[in-house]
Amino acid sequence: MSLVGGAAVSGVAAGFVYGMLAFSIVLLFKASGIPNFTQGNIATFGTFIIYLLAVRAHVPLAAAMVLGFLGTAGLAVVIYLGAMLPRGEAGTLNLAIRTLAVNLLLFAVMNLFWGQGQPFAFPRFLPTASVSVGGVRLSLVSLVTVVVAVLLGAGFWLFYSRTRPGLLLRGIADRPEIARLLGADIRGLSGLAWLMAGLVAVVVGLLTVPSALLSTDMMDSFLLFAFTAALLGGITSLPGAFVGGVVVGVISNVVSVLRGQEFSIIAIFALLILTLLVRPNGLFGHEVADRL
Repeated sequence: MSLVGGAAVSGVAAGFVYGMLAFSIVLLFKASGIPNFTQGNIATFGTFIIYLLAVRAHVPLAAAMVLGFLGTAGLAVVIYLGAMLPRGEAGTLNLAIRTLAVNLLLFAVMNLFWGQGQPFAFPRFLPTASVSVGGVRLSLVSLVTVVVAVLLGAGFWLFYSRTRPGLLLRGIADRPEIARLLGADIRGLSGLAWLMAGLVAVVVGLLTVPSALLSTDMMDSFLLFAFTAALLGGITSLPGAFVGGVVVGVISNVVSVLRGQEFSIIAIFALLILTLLVRPNGLFGHEVADRL
């Protein structure tokens, strides 16, 4: 297979990572109507918790991961209760800026306490071997990423279609005013959405560190690509997040091979602008209902 074809195939795996982070952004947007800028640093924070427990506190890696997931879920809920819930009627712009402020706060805290000596090598927990697929060598990490993304999507599909909290969250996303009139616990469901988004963010962090060193700014570029993926697929569409992620991953890799990394960034954001001009709600999104 040609170099371009190989770049496209590997871009699919990278796209699923962007798609999972975009998925967490869409998940929160559907529950609250707020674009959330904290997801990248929540992922980094959770990954740092696991690293510190495993490497510095000598906790077994499996136990460190469990504690890291629990700690990050707690962090996400604290962010919601402390920064988003008070004066929640302040408006979309106000709340969106709060998420940006929390994102900067998390970065400052991580840089202050854990920044010295970075970047760090995360303990190996995934195989480093590779396999040949259609003449292209793919790392097992890439294949694991695709499998995790598929399982994650299937799990959330079951959650949204088969459970009462999932159906209520769909109701909040599609008909927020009717959901309120029917007595849905908006605050509790929004807190649940933050918790789930925090867990997804840690998954993204763990899938990123095998191919990148752990640092406080590890997820900065991922967040930009994830937002592009979310807007491209449609900020109201969970499946669209994965489609957008794959498109971003493939285009980024192919253009990088043909013209270089700088041109790939230009191509991604040019595509985003074109999509929003032609389809303002993205490829699979729909018009967002006003939230009272």
